[in-house]
Amino acid sequence: MTRRRWLSDSACADLVALCQFLPGPASSQVGMAIGFYRSGYMGAPAAWVGFTLPSAIVLILFAKLIEVQVIKGEYYRNLSENNRIRIVPIPAPRGKILAGGGEVLAGNIDVKKRIVFGKNFHIKRFFFLLQNP
Repeated sequence: MTRRRWLSDSACADLVALCQFLPGPASSQVGMAIGFYRSGYMGAPAAWVGFTLPSAIVLILFAKLIEVQVIKGEYYRNLSENNRIRIVPIPAPRGKILAGGGEVLAGNIDVKKRIVFGKNFHIKRFFFLLQNP
């Protein structure tokens, strides 16, 4: 402040003493008072935005990180553990379809055909195998 000649040494000392007497963060108050002294009513909020707001944002982000990692860490760990893919076999709810005389018209057939894709894979042969089980 002395190099830029914004305030004299005695004015700076008085301003710091006043800001330490008032409740709240003295460093932010000194910054806002200097902004007010230099640029009037628009200088005080501009000084607050430039001096106090960045540290407030960092503090809020750090608090949120602590909340997510430490306070609610177990909750988010359980969410991620329960978010895995589970394979659950679902049996088909069907059986044999019988004719009036007890003759089986349709039933279940186990299909054991396996298709392996290799370097001799041909798309036409693949579709032929799908259509003709």
